[in-house]
Amino acid sequence: MTRKTALATAVRIAPLGFGLALLTYVATRLGVHGILRMLVDMRWSLVPVLLLYTGHEMSRATALMWCVRGPNALSFVEAFLIRLSGEAVECLTFTGPMLSEPTKAWLLQRTGLELSEGFAATLTEYLASMVAGAVTAVAGVSYVLLVLRPVGPVRVAAIVIISTYTIETAAW
Repeated sequence: MTRKTALATAVRIAPLGFGLALLTYVATRLGVHGILRMLVDMRWSLVPVLLLYTGHEMSRATALMWCVRGPNALSFVEAFLIRLSGEAVECLTFTGPMLSEPTKAWLLQRTGLELSEGFAATLTEYLASMVAGAVTAVAGVSYVLLVLRPVGPVRVAAIVIISTYTIETAAW
């Protein structure tokens, strides 16, 4: 094994080791029985949450796949794995998109894209997700305002949310 290959392997294994250490710490701190009890307490409410999150990740992977065209086009599985890797970096480092988006661009570079193309695809997918989220928020809060007709601070908060997301979406 060459030095470069050993370094690349170490870079790949280090986050896995950190994640496993974190999982071991949580399992030790809470106890496996406590974790299982919490999952049982959630009953079937866990299933819709997992399905929604999976759908969210799959739709963003599809968007990323559509952002990369030409000879270096991604398969859905590649795009999905890149998305999950970026999410893992985001969750493990607590840096949000500041580190996860460049990580995705770097992973896209490893598939054959230029780094600038990887950044362009990653940022386009991120922007599309932000716009979709803003439009969904405006639609959902509009429904709450029109159908449920909240009063007081809830109504003010809903109007602020609609105004903010509408201005944000218009700026894009």
